[in-house]
Amino acid sequence: STLHTNELSARLWLQDGVVIDQNLYLFPILVKDEGDIFKVHNVGLIQSPIVDGKIVYEEANYYSTPLQTKTSDGGTLFFGAGILNNVNRDGYIYIYGYKDLNGRHLVVGRFLPEDILNHNHWTYFNGETFVHDINEAAPLIEGVSAELSMTYIPSGSFEGKYMLTVMENTTSGKISYALSDTPFGSFSNYTQIYQTNVSHLRGAFTYNAKMHPVLSKPGEYVISYNVNTTLAGALSDANIYYPRFIKMIEVKK
Repeated sequence: STLHTNELSARLWLQDGVVIDQNLYLFPILVKDEGDIFKVHNVGLIQSPIVDGKIVYEEANYYSTPLQTKTSDGGTLFFGAGILNNVNRDGYIYIYGYKDLNGRHLVVGRFLPEDILNHNHWTYFNGETFVHDINEAAPLIEGVSAELSMTYIPSGSFEGKYMLTVMENTTSGKISYALSDTPFGSFSNYTQIYQTNVSHLRGAFTYNAKMHPVLSKPGEYVISYNVNTTLAGALSDANIYYPRFIKMIEVKK
């Protein structure tokens, strides 16, 4: 069949992922242009085998998932914004997302590694316990971004805590963290660690901050954020469209 109008703009936007048993699993969102912006239509799942340390993209499988859904209160849930492999501590992989309803609120689900493709076995935190109904996923902290990170901190002044890293309200430029004793809250208030400034770039804004534990060292946390512009013509400036990195360094008082 012939593709037309916004179908021609359909593309996959990769969210977070996890490696399980020599397979890479990613949770892309399907986006299509709508007016001057885009709309998310579905959260998918890509499975790519890893052979001799290399991802074999040619053998990837794509699955549709129930990880985007409208809730009875008028909100919309999107999962896959962040993944925490917590298997070494409690056996579970946690998947984070957000509920868009009067703001953007963190939500969380979890599954056992062997259930990565069996969404009927996944559960979602309803504020008190984990339940099978995705629609009961409770808002845990307000003002998160559409990409984020949750990281277990094994040492230093945050030892034993889980650190949520976000750009508050997605595009504010405020890079902040909140702490929890568990992967599902309750969370402290945000502590802002950085304010982005791209006022020297035409129409530019920043978004989607997250921590990268694989790039970090004890007491030195590497955090990235993205830069884009509202002016299509400004993308000729190569200083705009690439990620920036900051390092949060723990200092003993």
